[in-house]
Amino acid sequence: MSNLPPEVEAQAIMRAAHLDELIQGLPRPDDPDATDPRPEYDPKRPWGERLLAKATELDMTERALRRWVRLYRDRGVEGLVDRRRGRNGNAGRDIDTRWTDAVRAVLAEHTNRSRPTKKRVLQLVEERLDTQYGPGVVLCPPTSTAYKALDRLTKGTNAFRGSTKQKRSIANGPRVMYSRLVATRPGEYVLLDTTRLDVFGIDPITERWVEAELTVAMDLCDRRIVGMCLRPVSTKAVDVAAVLYETIHPSPHPGATMSEGPYSGVPNTVIHIDSDDTTERQSVDVVDTIVIDHGKVFISEHVKSVCARLGISIQPGRPYTPTDKAPVERFFRTLREDLLETLPGYKGPDVYSRGLDVEKTAVYFIHELDAIIRGWIAEVYHRRPHSGLVIPEAPGVAISPLEMHEYALTKAGYLRILTDWDLAFDFLPTAWRSIQRYGVELHGLRYQGAVLEDLVNTRSKYGGVHRGKWPIRYDPNDIRQVYFQDADDEMHLWHRLDWTHRHVLGGPFSLDALNFAKQVAIKTGRHDDVLRVIQEHVERWRQGAAEGRPEKRIALQQALHLRTLGLDGDASTPSTGPTGRIEPDEATLGFAEPDLEVDDEELDEADYYADTLDIAI
Repeated sequence: MSNLPPEVEAQAIMRAAHLDELIQGLPRPDDPDATDPRPEYDPKRPWGERLLAKATELDMTERALRRWVRLYRDRGVEGLVDRRRGRNGNAGRDIDTRWTDAVRAVLAEHTNRSRPTKKRVLQLVEERLDTQYGPGVVLCPPTSTAYKALDRLTKGTNAFRGSTKQKRSIANGPRVMYSRLVATRPGEYVLLDTTRLDVFGIDPITERWVEAELTVAMDLCDRRIVGMCLRPVSTKAVDVAAVLYETIHPSPHPGATMSEGPYSGVPNTVIHIDSDDTTERQSVDVVDTIVIDHGKVFISEHVKSVCARLGISIQPGRPYTPTDKAPVERFFRTLREDLLETLPGYKGPDVYSRGLDVEKTAVYFIHELDAIIRGWIAEVYHRRPHSGLVIPEAPGVAISPLEMHEYALTKAGYLRILTDWDLAFDFLPTAWRSIQRYGVELHGLRYQGAVLEDLVNTRSKYGGVHRGKWPIRYDPNDIRQVYFQDADDEMHLWHRLDWTHRHVLGGPFSLDALNFAKQVAIKTGRHDDVLRVIQEHVERWRQGAAEGRPEKRIALQQALHLRTLGLDGDASTPSTGPTGRIEPDEATLGFAEPDLEVDDEELDEADYYADTLDIAI
């Protein structure tokens, strides 16, 4: 009865009241103050007279009234419901279930295909039914009914409208109810994700447009963006490590910090604890778990090793299921709608939204876009109330990420974590090398430093598969120098080792650029003149004369002077700790002999050229 329209329910109740007066002699239904039955319905009168009186009153036949009485006695008020008016709407009540199953099967086959029309789907369904059951065995509903049934079956699936990308996300979503990931304090869960930026930037060399990728880390508890990295063309594993580093360390970008307000990570002031005349070194464990997708930059060995050293758990999301990181996906949409749409060079979320020659309107360089996004996050996004943030004790209060951060710290407490001043080096890739009389050799380059003089031909105390070798940290974005730490040094100082030919380059030189120069030297037969090849290409890149997609991508990275974790290779010392730098010897060959092969991994030309600049058309 509660599922009936109000007027139908009231009609059934009124009919029951009339029958109560007829059968039991109760007072008339339209007079609630009456206590005695009306004379014509006195129970002492014959049943036939009372039945005739009620039929006359209701203007209906005695036969119909007797039917009401029978239904009322058998089923109560429910039996008096007008079925014509109380019937529940159901578009598929008269449709063969085999037709419905065929529709679902056809739609499932089009999950990863281009969007079909409703007419095409109905044609495929009819062909499937004829093939499976025989022609004409399963009756298809009329066209209008079939279209209504399609609307009902595809509601909320984006099968015929909306984004096809979102259609795939919906199809890959869970089929059962699931609980949401709940964070009780800052740092408990950090969501990492990368997206192609919906605005074009400018190449500082050629002054032409270029695409960029944005990687962010979001604290699930308060929705703050605690780390970000904007890179031209594509993101690498070392860039993801840099984002992780920013989550537990103040931003290395001057004037662009996003952690305004209380900071839940490493204190800005370095603290050392002296105990028994030794320095106790404690690792950082602010972030408990990071939630990532299955992109190769997120599940790389470099990112895994960084998380293992810092005690960070990794929780991968399900493949092609962005709902597992819904808050960060919503951030990307907010960034696009609130900021990127207002910038020159905005291209829209897809090709259907793109204007005419929008790339020609781009005016901001990549580093300028980085500063704009960071400023918007700090001044707008972190200070504006979010509908997704709720305080359980006061669910109706609008709260911003910064306010939620303060509230969460009040409940969970301030995390005072001690850390090493050399924490940044833990986020760099590690290569294991022996120390020879010429220094150390990495990627075919030789590096020297005064700190190595007493360690020539010595074995380290490290065991494992690299027994006897020494760990060397390097920045893939600038391999003019590497970083070395003597395990026997009580101060645990880091030292910078310089490439013997770094003086021939006026700026950062990446590992990609080195591999590209080696490829050119091999193809042109200039195996003994790789240094000259490097000089020639660096000069060409500075003049904007790069050719081909791989070379243009590398030239762009060189022009932007990308640095990892704020380590400045142009300074006389690293950003943290002293250095054992020596002056390069121009007479010393800077390349390893006798071959030019990369030591760490085989250089697969197909794989190398596969990760190139993707020009948007």
